Amino acid sequence: MRVLVLAVWAIVALAMPGVAQVQDPPIAVTNIAATPQQAGGTLVTIRAAEPVRYSTFRLGAMEGYAPRFVVEIEGAKLAEGVLNLPVEAGGVMRVRASQYSVVPPIVRVVVDLDSAGPIRILDESPSGLLRVAIGEIDDPAAIPPTPPGETTEISPTVPGALSPPEALVPEVRQPQGLHLISVEPMGFEDGKVSFRLVLDGPSDPVFFAQVKPCRLVLDIPKAAPEATLGRPDGWASVEGWIAPGVRSVRVFEIPDGKVLSSRVVIDCERLMPYDLERDRTDPFAWILSIMVEPVLGPVVVIDPGHGGIDCGALDDAKALQEADLVLPLALGLRAELIARGICPVLTRTADTSVDLYHRPYIANQTDADLYLSIHLNAVAVGRASGSLTLYTNPASLPFAKTIQAELVKALGLPDMGCRREDLVVTRVAEMPAVLAEVLFIDNPSELAMLQNPGVRARVIQGLADGVEKALRDAGKL
Repeated sequence: MRVLVLAVWAIVALAMPGVAQVQDPPIAVTNIAATPQQAGGTLVTIRAAEPVRYSTFRLGAMEGYAPRFVVEIEGAKLAEGVLNLPVEAGGVMRVRASQYSVVPPIVRVVVDLDSAGPIRILDESPSGLLRVAIGEIDDPAAIPPTPPGETTEISPTVPGALSPPEALVPEVRQPQGLHLISVEPMGFEDGKVSFRLVLDGPSDPVFFAQVKPCRLVLDIPKAAPEATLGRPDGWASVEGWIAPGVRSVRVFEIPDGKVLSSRVVIDCERLMPYDLERDRTDPFAWILSIMVEPVLGPVVVIDPGHGGIDCGALDDAKALQEADLVLPLALGLRAELIARGICPVLTRTADTSVDLYHRPYIANQTDADLYLSIHLNAVAVGRASGSLTLYTNPASLPFAKTIQAELVKALGLPDMGCRREDLVVTRVAEMPAVLAEVLFIDNPSELAMLQNPGVRARVIQGLADGVEKALRDAGKL
């Protein structure tokens, strides 16, 4: 289901040769403030150095998380630091902000709410100041002065504009609580080279790839490399590793707000499928496996929707999560595509959080030929049935029709057709890109179908047939 994705960390720039950089310099977000109102609400103000595009969405309460209102500013950077501003008044518990993504540059501002009251965007100010009214506020025409602030965190979708600057409180580094202790080579076996990444606490890594030069990159947010890994200016590296196609493994320290994060870079001769999964013997360790046997065909990015703290839609009993059910489909599809000589790249291979914009970015960086996002549908009220395929760009319609036809053939459910929608993942992708809503997770009969191994195999086969047909029609196979 293509609703909300929330990441709990921010990627911050690393000056490293070969890492893609945006062409236009990002616009500075210079001040964020929250002012409780006599009318009972809170006015949140955001200032930037010049007008920018922004979007908004709302997250309901999840276990361990308050309801939130999120503003995502595209093409933007925080002037300094990361904001965590306690409010505890006017329906707002706190306001947070951080550099949600460096490539593309995105600032995310998150307002933690203590109730589900009305929220309005007040963007009529000629200065371009973005104002968010949480609950009832005083006269909106009276824009309060913005005191020197820190900075905040953001996410997707309503065009708007922002405006000019004020200085931010300088960044103060906080004590580091999480560390990457070691990166241990595990050897080369069955066509895979594996590494064990050991941490001293829970983490939520994010993977991406690029082709010029060819690298697989794993970011581990808020986990600083242990001093024993190497020098602060270069960090540990394994040069000339034994696996064919893997030239080196390097670990870098990167700033991440007020703490440090780790970046593991694997230099490859070519793009290769990978697996990232938890180590069953250690809850804080991960196993990274890279398939080094050549898969030289066209590249297809497979995106299992949601993951990590974003569970996606739920079944009627609130026991099964969309994120958990689409991952096996994606993993099965990967195996099927490899058998057909197609090189699959997954946006996630475990239950990890992946930034909404980061998903199509992976496809763009790998020069993928197709992008397929796999989801399950749901409705807020009543009952619905069928398969649906979504797309954004007209050039993606033939791929959407092919996938939709194969889903209907595999499942025999009502054909809901192909629909054009402005989705981040299909809009930002620079190749034919579609989002497949396989069936309705909140329809008990359709959920029972998906829990049948034979039906799952038919879905995987159908998606693979659709991908292969689209590649053949485009002359890629």
